[in-house]
Amino acid sequence: INGKPEAKKSAHFCINKQGDMWQFVDTGNRAWALDGGTHDSHWISVEYVAKMNERLTDDQATGCAILLYWMHQTYNTPFRRAQHRDDQGLNYHFMFSGPSHPCPGIPVRLQLERIVREAWYLYWRDTGDENTPLYIQNFR
Repeated sequence: INGKPEAKKSAHFCINKQGDMWQFVDTGNRAWALDGGTHDSHWISVEYVAKMNERLTDDQATGCAILLYWMHQTYNTPFRRAQHRDDQGLNYHFMFSGPSHPCPGIPVRLQLERIVREAWYLYWRDTGDENTPLYIQNFR
């Protein structure tokens, strides 16, 4: 992870296997994690300590859920998976570059819905939002 714009490689956050999180780039600034261009200026990026095609640990998934919860409070990011790169919600690298960039791998992509639901559950637990669906309230 490198905060030098000329290298075009950086991320806003990183989460290790124990769920510890570091912030490398202020969310008000561009990180160079997606396409080195337009989309980098519209997304907040998260990298994980993991090998390709390895699942996130439960602690990593929870760390991402906590970050999504914070993004909802700070930027009104919706609790859902983005359907394409111009959408809002939880997204992943593959949506920006297609088959040429398989990151984060299928095992992580299969965990994205769990991350969204956990973030929404944490929000409901803390706020008691009456508009939260029952399936989210019963997440745990």
